[in-house]
Amino acid sequence: MSRLRKVAATGSLLATSAGLLALAIDRFFIDWPLVAFASLVGVAGLGLSMKSLVLQIFSRATAWIVLAPTLAITVVMALKGTWPDPTAAGFMLGSGAALLLARPMLHSDEAKEAFAPVAFRKTLLAASTASSAAGIITGIAALETFTHHHPLAGIGLSALALSLLASAVGVVRMRAWGILLGGATSFLALLTALAMHDEAGFAIGLASLPGLLLTLVVVLARLGPSRTTQPVVATRSLGRVLDEDAAKRLVAEYGVRTPRRIVARDRAAAHEALAELGGRVVVKVLDPAITHKSDVGGVHVGVRDAAGLHAALDAIDAIEPRAARAYLVEELAEAGVELIVGGTRDAVFGPVVLLGLGGVAAELAPAPVLRLAPLSRERAAEMVAALPTAVLEGFRGAPAVDREALGEVLRAVGRLVSEHDDVIEVDLNPVRVEQRGPVALDALVVTSAREENDVQHVS
Repeated sequence: MSRLRKVAATGSLLATSAGLLALAIDRFFIDWPLVAFASLVGVAGLGLSMKSLVLQIFSRATAWIVLAPTLAITVVMALKGTWPDPTAAGFMLGSGAALLLARPMLHSDEAKEAFAPVAFRKTLLAASTASSAAGIITGIAALETFTHHHPLAGIGLSALALSLLASAVGVVRMRAWGILLGGATSFLALLTALAMHDEAGFAIGLASLPGLLLTLVVVLARLGPSRTTQPVVATRSLGRVLDEDAAKRLVAEYGVRTPRRIVARDRAAAHEALAELGGRVVVKVLDPAITHKSDVGGVHVGVRDAAGLHAALDAIDAIEPRAARAYLVEELAEAGVELIVGGTRDAVFGPVVLLGLGGVAAELAPAPVLRLAPLSRERAAEMVAALPTAVLEGFRGAPAVDREALGEVLRAVGRLVSEHDDVIEVDLNPVRVEQRGPVALDALVVTSAREENDVQHVS
């Protein structure tokens, strides 16, 4: 946004604010609710030129509150063949010009990070703007109610106004609580509007509808059969699962560290791999059809000699159905906190990145952290900071978490699911935090059927 456009957008709303103040302040009477709104319009004029998405939402909502009624008055008077009211026309031009000249929200970096699909971005921005407008109008109605000495009604309207404004922030920040709060408060605002029987009630009801409809759309999408939060087995049956080695090579291309490993196609090659890696190793079954290797006896940790390797290979060979399969011999990782990093493609929100705790630390945080992909460094840092302090500083003697390195793992998974439309799911479980930084001990990548033609380099 050029400096001239910033100045013009701010000046348009400041002029509108000055006009509203002139109307509010009379020689014998001061309309305090209108004074408050005029001041809010002035502040909104400054917010239109800011980078903050939240400030822009509030500023645009304020401008729309001025534009909508004055535009309606001007149109009605024009249809009647009379000259438009100069004051209404002036307010319409000032607020309309400010909206046209304002910093574009849809393609800002913050909006792209918050809302993946463009269509959904538009919907959420519109809904949050409408919720902000409903909150502002409800706040004005609350102030008007206080001036008429109805404190209980004023307190109720004030609480509703604050809830609507909070839901607008939650929606624009892509928080689940924001969408739920937006739906609940929009419904309450609609009921309040029906009970008011005046112009303010009509305006509140009209502004509350988008937030309510948005919540219904999201809930229906979540309940629909196409949602990606169905059980994992159902999702994987629709695509192709890469074996662990191929999955690790793919995530390594995005900068995720994985252990040294050797794929052994037969028992002799497995013994050679043990000698080459040295020390204690992990021996795993390498079969894309077996996604839960530990459950079937396909993971053997701490193998250090030929006898131990022979026993591990026997156990792997006994896994039903018995078939010729490869072995993965991998260096043993250092001790540390185990995390879960994942990526998926949500039917509503698009690519999503997940961060959670695994192993003994799972008791500290029952719910994982979710954000839309791709992630900025700031958004990835937010996810890492959401982990319990005990984990970040070193849980039960484990190394402290390298926050920057873990953030880069999250960003890598975000880029992977964002850049590959054919990637349905990425699951790094566990990611162990070592002294050298995070390392993905296991990796699962599920792709759509067309993956075989698109990412042949990983298989």
